[in-house]
Parts: sequence; C-alpha cells; structure tokens
Amino acid sequence: MKNKKGWLRIAEAVTGVLLLSSVLLFTFSQNVNRPDISDYTYQLQMKILKDISLDSNLRSIVVLPLGENNAILNKFIRDNLPANFNYSIRICDINANSCNMNDFVSSDVYVQERVISSTLTAYSPKKLRFFIWEMTST
Repeated sequence: MKNKKGWLRIAEAVTGVLLLSSVLLFTFSQNVNRPDISDYTYQLQMKILKDISLDSNLRSIVVLPLGENNAILNKFIRDNLPANFNYSIRICDINANSCNMNDFVSSDVYVQERVISSTLTAYSPKKLRFFIWEMTST
C-alpha cells in the first residue's frame, strides 16, 4: 500500500479545482450584462416621430391640441410600440424652457423630440417630446 499520499493529494487538487471553478462560474453568471437597447429605442422613437409628423391628422392633433384628440395620438403610439415598452408624450410650446416628463421612472428613459410647426391651415409650432422606457418585470 505505497503511494496513498499521492492519491490523496490528487483528490484534494481535483476537489479544489472543482470548488474554485464552481465559485467563478457562479460569480460570472451573476454579472451578465443586459444588452444595450439604446440604439433600438432611438430608431424606434425616430420612426414613430417621423410617422406622426408626416401624417396630416396626427400633425394637426399636435399643432392644435384639443384634449380628447390626444387619445388618437396615444393609440397610434401604443400600436407602434412593442409591448415591453412604456411611454409618455409632452406637447409644449417651441420656446418652453421646461418640457419634462411629469412622472418618476426608476429605469433608463430615452427621450427624442421633434418640432411640428404647422398644418395646411394653421401655423402654431409645437415641440413633441417622446419619452420611452422599458417596463420592469416584477
């Protein structure tokens, strides 16, 4: 029964390597970063704002807001937005200093804006600011 110490050292080394690799695997799996969605949200916002500015009915809702017509604008945005995103819009005067979102959101908020200046019959420039964020799963 020679070399019992050799087998014991090999078993200790294998156990140590397995323990170390499991700790490292667990640590690195916890630090997996979420993919960056900023480019996607930017393109999505620009597309929706462009569609609003090119549609004469939606453009007139922005330039001449009448309260109940905002539901049409909100429906258009909701139909063009993926289900995992939430949004808020603000229609402000072109020279307004504060055109911020009213609600607090605890995730990354992406903001784009577009100036919509007139319809065929009215000139009343407005700034349409579009806030978008990813819904958190709780």
